[in-house]
Amino acid sequence: MELYEQVLGFARAYPLIIISASFINYFLTNDIDLLMLAIALLVNDGINFVLKYWIVKPLVGNKKLFLLGTGRRPDGAKNCSPFLEPNAKPSNSYGMPSGHSQSAVFFSTYVIMNLIDSNVIMYEKILGVNVFIFLALGVMYSRVYLKCHTVQQVIVGGLIGLGLGFLYYENQEKLKNLGRMY
Repeated sequence: MELYEQVLGFARAYPLIIISASFINYFLTNDIDLLMLAIALLVNDGINFVLKYWIVKPLVGNKKLFLLGTGRRPDGAKNCSPFLEPNAKPSNSYGMPSGHSQSAVFFSTYVIMNLIDSNVIMYEKILGVNVFIFLALGVMYSRVYLKCHTVQQVIVGGLIGLGLGFLYYENQEKLKNLGRMY
């Protein structure tokens, strides 16, 4: 398998990787922040599902909207799940907003906010911020390249992930304290 295909495979599985890694790291370190992050990533996926199937699909359907494009996946979309299927049939799931993009940007936003607020030296912050921006943009690009989403679906998913990632980061201590009350 050529390197480019391996990178696309990583991008395809990225949401599953970050959720699994957060859970595994929690069990290895007993760091409650990692468990909360894993749960937040799952909630983010749930929000994406609700947006896709309970809000956008009933409102937009297959119509084309100015600037937002269409909600359905591009023609011929297949292998849009986290795993490569050699004989995959065309995807019949809805495309707006892109869940992969939303998850990647949510996670990158959270990590970048942590880096910015951390005590690490400036060049490590700059390097880390650039790495996580590159990861998020790479996942977003892969969704368009693989013909799983339109550019608009990826941008909308990314913007939602950015907002939710920032919102989670800003409120994680409140959520942690809420959990301690019970």
